[in-house]
Amino acid sequence: MEVHINNGITVAAGDEYYLNISNFSNSTSGFTLNFSATSPIAYTPAAGGNLLWIGSLSTDWYNPENWGGCAVPNCVYNVVIPSAPVNQPTITGLTAVCGSADINNGATLSMAVNSQLKVCNNFVNNGSLLAGANSTILMQSDSAVQNQSMTEP
Repeated sequence: MEVHINNGITVAAGDEYYLNISNFSNSTSGFTLNFSATSPIAYTPAAGGNLLWIGSLSTDWYNPENWGGCAVPNCVYNVVIPSAPVNQPTITGLTAVCGSADINNGATLSMAVNSQLKVCNNFVNNGSLLAGANSTILMQSDSAVQNQSMTEP
C-alpha cells in the first residue's frame, strides 16, 4: 500500500508532529518514507541528545548519513553504537569527537593507526574496541568542571 500526501502539512516553527505507522496486515515487506530536500524536518537532536549509528552508507565515522542523516558527532552529541548495522564505525584521520560514547554489546568501534577519539563526557564499552597502533582515546571535557568515567565490563 502506498500513501501520498501531496498537499503537505502546514507546520509552524516549534510545532511537533508524530507519525504512527501501524501494520495491521502483519506484512513483513516494510515501508519507505521519502522526504524532499526542502522538508522542514529536524534531523539533529538537541544538545546533549544521542546520535545513533546506523552505518547506512559505509563505516566512515565522519559521514552524517551513517548517523541517520543527523550530524557528525561533536562534544554536544552523545553517540550510541548498536550491534545491528553490518557497517560498524571506523575512525580514521586525526581526531573524532563525541559527548559520551556507548558501544553496545556485540558492537565494534575501530580506530585506524594514529587516529584519536576525543570523548567530552563518558565512555562505556560493552562491545569491542579495535585500536590500531598509536591510536588514542582522549578523555577531555570542554567544560571547566566535568567528572568523566570510562567503563568496560
